[in-house]
Amino acid sequence: MGNTQSVLEKKGYTILRKVENGVIATDKDGDQFVIKEIKLNEPSDLKASAGGIFSEVETLLQINHPHVLSHKNSFQDDTNYYVVTDHCDGGNLAQKIKEGIPFSEEQMMDWFVKICMALKHVHELGLLHRDLRPQNIFLTKFGTLCLGDFGRVNENASQCGSSDNGMMGYLGPESLTGGIYDTKSDIWSLGCVLYELCMLQSAFTAASTIKLIPKILGGPYPSLPESFSPELHKLLCDIFQRDPTGRPSAGEILAEPFIISFLIKKNEKTGGAPDKFEQSENAGRRLGECAPGHHHRQSDWRCYWGSWRNHFHSRPHPGSLHSWRLPDRHRGGNWGGCRWWSHSRSIQHHQHGQSVYRPQSHHEHHQGVPGEDELFGDISTKHR
Repeated sequence: MGNTQSVLEKKGYTILRKVENGVIATDKDGDQFVIKEIKLNEPSDLKASAGGIFSEVETLLQINHPHVLSHKNSFQDDTNYYVVTDHCDGGNLAQKIKEGIPFSEEQMMDWFVKICMALKHVHELGLLHRDLRPQNIFLTKFGTLCLGDFGRVNENASQCGSSDNGMMGYLGPESLTGGIYDTKSDIWSLGCVLYELCMLQSAFTAASTIKLIPKILGGPYPSLPESFSPELHKLLCDIFQRDPTGRPSAGEILAEPFIISFLIKKNEKTGGAPDKFEQSENAGRRLGECAPGHHHRQSDWRCYWGSWRNHFHSRPHPGSLHSWRLPDRHRGGNWGGCRWWSHSRSIQHHQHGQSVYRPQSHHEHHQGVPGEDELFGDISTKHR
């Protein structure tokens, strides 16, 4: 602790107290941060993975998303690597669940959709969370949800007390049988979080790890009672698929008709008319990024909704209406007669799983938008 304090003081930080997997410290302006210390001199397997940790942190430092915990800085000395993140003083979802007060379906859906947005953004950048559970989903004092404590950094932090640390109950079957951990493994963990938000209890529990593993490997997998909507019940069943390829991606979840309906209702409730969204500079930005002039931690549903629509290639342009169709996975669902405005300035395409923008030509501006297949593509492949 003494050496750590000395290093942090040289960097302008003053330690306030220890927390799980790190310390809370203030900078010279009095702002609070969480600083995690990763020892580089032991064990040997950590040395081998140090390059991966450095690379992941560098990517995290570049993320500016309203629902991903902001990583502020990183530095190292001869033996340790330090990662500095924002401190969310509103607690985490695990603490909210522990209170034992059932959440309204609106509140639960609000959190769940924001987690999906954050997870989709992270996956598009080629990162995996690896430790998705309620205690790693934080809330600011204003109630803004932030996904944090990414596994590769968290599991190697020097303060970590054990290798399991409660994560075992959130791992998918492939992770327990030597399979590859990929984006669909994060989705399994997301299903566990969804179940816990609904039921206020863990999806998979047992007296010991030996008894827990067979439950995850063999099922039957938990389901929601009939008091929850059929759509939510089906979504959880889709997520809890033993075969990872059968699980939806974060993008596919966000394309579910009942998720879209929720966003529309939320938008109407908060009074954000579509034309007002497009007056914001947020309209041309990528999924989840707020407009200049809006602090990225103070996201609201106007920014959120506008960003979501950009993700699905739809922005308003007076006088130009285009009716979108769902990809194969979602056809037959009820759109409720919903129609989306086309947009006139730029069209979002996907190339090799990444979102890019290109200007719209003069011909496209006057003829509306390209064919729906060109724009929408197939979410089942584009958003994995």
